[in-house]
Amino acid sequence: MRQVDHLGYKWEPSENAAELCAQVMQPSLRFELKDCTDLPDHQFIYLPVEKTARQKKLFKQMANDFIAEISDNTIITASNGGAKATKLLQLLSGSIYDDEGNHHETDASNKLEALIEIIDQLPEEQPCVIYCAYRHVQEFLRIKLTERYKTVELLNGGVKTNERSDVVNRVLSKQTKIVIINESASFGVDFVSTNVMIFFTPLFRNEVYLQALDRIRRMSSVMHGFTSFLIYHIICDPMEKAIFQGLQDKTMTQEKIFQLMRKEILNG
Repeated sequence: MRQVDHLGYKWEPSENAAELCAQVMQPSLRFELKDCTDLPDHQFIYLPVEKTARQKKLFKQMANDFIAEISDNTIITASNGGAKATKLLQLLSGSIYDDEGNHHETDASNKLEALIEIIDQLPEEQPCVIYCAYRHVQEFLRIKLTERYKTVELLNGGVKTNERSDVVNRVLSKQTKIVIINESASFGVDFVSTNVMIFFTPLFRNEVYLQALDRIRRMSSVMHGFTSFLIYHIICDPMEKAIFQGLQDKTMTQEKIFQLMRKEILNG
């Protein structure tokens, strides 16, 4: 543009404006990973387990009455449908939070046994990635798995920035057997030393789930000789499986979660 009056209120395009715009606004092409690689697709595996007796009791209470009687002195309530959905998934994961942020264990020994079964099938030197949405369940898993495996690490929002790369490097060099991640490690890090990811808990956000999947499926994965990428989902209720399937096809919404809960109540 060029100014055509001394007051600066009138501007006209320069003589070569069209040529300049054409140079700047050249069309660009965007390719997805699947368009320019021949990496194998993810293989989705569901491992169903029975609810523990404590989970069954608390799940039924929360699903029907919006409460969970943790003990004689502790009753956890959900104020609305969204809160109830979160509480249901928390208690299935092994730890439910009250209004003050305190956590109460709900017995996830069923899921823990299934998790150990998967890990024990892996080659001794191969790491694996576990996704767990809740901080206290992550710590529970770290403690329990450390009793059986030598090196277990967390990679969540509580890990300092300068330590995060050290954790990743130990997984890549296979010094660490198990790394437990959450949403904060679903973007920007790669774990190409393994082809196994295990979801211990569901989550609600499509983009976080899809990004987490690709932490193990990268171009450099081929260098490690992987010909498949195994995604395990440990589930103890049909609602969990339905959530994972919704995440896979990018259709998970709040309304869909409410529909799943209503179906659970009717079938319960």
